[in-house]
Amino acid sequence: MGVVTACAPTSSTPVGFETGPLDWRGTYEFYEEADVGAEEPPQFWAYELQISGDAPDYDARLTVNGFQTAIDALCVGRVSARENEEDRRLEIILRSYGEFESHYQPGAVLFVLERESAEQTPRTFWRELSPNIEKYQKSGGEYFKRAQADSNQ
Repeated sequence: MGVVTACAPTSSTPVGFETGPLDWRGTYEFYEEADVGAEEPPQFWAYELQISGDAPDYDARLTVNGFQTAIDALCVGRVSARENEEDRRLEIILRSYGEFESHYQPGAVLFVLERESAEQTPRTFWRELSPNIEKYQKSGGEYFKRAQADSNQ
């Protein structure tokens, strides 16, 4: 009679999750455009989030340019872990302004990015900052995509 050996998993990491720290550095972009008539000027907004430095407090710069909008926000990208999720969340917190100011106060959490792996497009959870177009205002959508130049990191 043969011997049957049962092996239990050696890790409590859920399937699909990476182990070890996620690297949030890079450039992320989000673009929204309003559906306006042919007689109206185009209404669009381009968001660029540049993340550099090291965890847990990355340096981040958020620029938003478009229809009647110019924001240049110097931020902290703070790793914000939930229980058993390690570094899957990154809070984008306003520190100060660069060239163009807005009405957000320093210390405000503008939005939170969350993902399970480095390859996954992060989900965006809006806080103080919110998009202009209603279909993008729902939290949890995959809005900020890694810029093409960064996609092979």
